[in-house]
Amino acid sequence: LHGAEAPPGTSVAVNLVAGETREGIELRMAPPNQGAGVPVAPPAKMPIVGPAMPLKGTAGRKIFTAEEPIFSAPCFDERKMYFGACDGNFYCLDKLTGEVFWKTEGLTRVDSNPVIHDGMVFFAAVDGRLLALDTKSGKTIWEQTFDGCGYTSPQIHDGKLVVATARFVLELNPADGKLLHAYPLPENRTPGDPGIVAVTDEFIVTVINTDFGFGDSNVGPSGTSTLATFSRDGTKKKWTVPLGGVSLCEIFCDEKHCFVGTRDGLVSAYDLNDGTVAWQRPCGPLFADHTNVWPSHGGVDTGKLLVFVVNHQAMGAPGALVAISKADGRVQWSIQTDTYLSGAAMTRNNSIVALSRTGQLFRVGRDDGSLQSSHTIHSGGGAGFAGMVTDGHYLYTYGDDKSIGRYDLRELAR
Repeated sequence: LHGAEAPPGTSVAVNLVAGETREGIELRMAPPNQGAGVPVAPPAKMPIVGPAMPLKGTAGRKIFTAEEPIFSAPCFDERKMYFGACDGNFYCLDKLTGEVFWKTEGLTRVDSNPVIHDGMVFFAAVDGRLLALDTKSGKTIWEQTFDGCGYTSPQIHDGKLVVATARFVLELNPADGKLLHAYPLPENRTPGDPGIVAVTDEFIVTVINTDFGFGDSNVGPSGTSTLATFSRDGTKKKWTVPLGGVSLCEIFCDEKHCFVGTRDGLVSAYDLNDGTVAWQRPCGPLFADHTNVWPSHGGVDTGKLLVFVVNHQAMGAPGALVAISKADGRVQWSIQTDTYLSGAAMTRNNSIVALSRTGQLFRVGRDDGSLQSSHTIHSGGGAGFAGMVTDGHYLYTYGDDKSIGRYDLRELAR
């Protein structure tokens, strides 16, 4: 208990189960203008993923290698996959074989996750260019340059292209790139901010990271951040709230709330209408070592649960999948691995798969977190970055080893 943060006589009740030991209890004061009494659920004990089975030869392999690392999460249509790379190329491949259908060169570097709409694929290059290419030929349909959009990932909502820049969130006409609406940010983003945005029918929600930077592998990203929300039709007041450190997670939204994870280790639910806190869930107490624990990746929205990837910042430290109730912030299940997790995704059979940076892929039940299978597969770089995305019955990996891997989830389930 930090005495400087609590008045004399402050006490805290901690719920324990039989045989459980808790150390280092910390009382957090409510942030300004957010009220006291924010409900926080007691943590549960975490099962640990055991040894992995070796990969079957028929389950998958690398299908493509670029000239430099790949940090752009591929998107897919019926036959093709699309992604960019650090070699300055944007690629279109046969998603089964890895054959290159076309590539666009001279883009400096592409980390942006592309999106497909109406026969075009949209993405940003790190020099601030936003491009629309024809999916059949790779021909440039239109190109715009926006300050600070180089690391953002555009998305389509209601037939509009939404993209974050240094000073605005923009809605564009996807057919020609013309501006439809600009939502001014309360402060400018720091260069390198991934410009994370969530869009609903009524709201645009974005995290603005300022003074943003990456420390060493044991410290991680630093800086401050703000959550900002805009009413798309102008009928509701826009609002902003300060967050507890930078946020690099996907923002989730339902009809009433938005959900965001931050560098201080919290997953928080905010009322979309006024920004008040519905609940906050600290992730640190889930681990024996509470320090430098944070929800580093958004994972899966199951409807009732949000499944976050929670990691220690140090690459060799444990990571976990944590399923949190959207209704009250309580942890419904969690499962731990012995190393950093790179991402998670839903499969067609309603299980969840997650990938570690050392190439361990495991599958758990969506509703209870029960371990269903665990295999060692190719990863994006061992101790470095590895990402994953699913398409139908297949899992695709990408990362700093410059490759794309393709794996049959049906084989990995056996």
